[in-house]
Amino acid sequence: MEKKDLQAKVAFLKGLAEGMEIEDSKQGRLLRGILDALEDFASRINELDQAHRELEEYIEEMDEDLSALEDNIYDGEDEDEDEDEDEDGDEEKQFVGVKCPHCHQTVYFEEELVGEGEEVTCPNCGVEFVVDENWDYDEEGTLVRSKKEQDQ
Repeated sequence: MEKKDLQAKVAFLKGLAEGMEIEDSKQGRLLRGILDALEDFASRINELDQAHRELEEYIEEMDEDLSALEDNIYDGEDEDEDEDEDEDGDEEKQFVGVKCPHCHQTVYFEEELVGEGEEVTCPNCGVEFVVDENWDYDEEGTLVRSKKEQDQ
């Protein structure tokens, strides 16, 4: 029911009550009080409806402004974050290729393990070795033992 319909119905009921000419009786006073209360309700509903519409418009404007602000702030950052994070929001582990000094196969280890003097085991041949400062990157970006280390 729209607010205009509600106000029109209350006005119609007030007109019917006046036409009945029962104002001086107990029932007439009761009916007039009920109709006055209905009129107040209809007026208040009209005010609330107007306030609701204004708030709705304001929220829509705020939502649009927030979306524009997010686009300005996060422009391009989401792509970078997707590369470094998995679906759970955890950072993805970075891996580095290392050429095994025994079987000469390229194997991959977590970047944090390589170069800290940690001993790693080749998954292909099972030989344990340490990747330290004596290793260099080749043209393919794979860590290989430096020439000086290979000769020893």
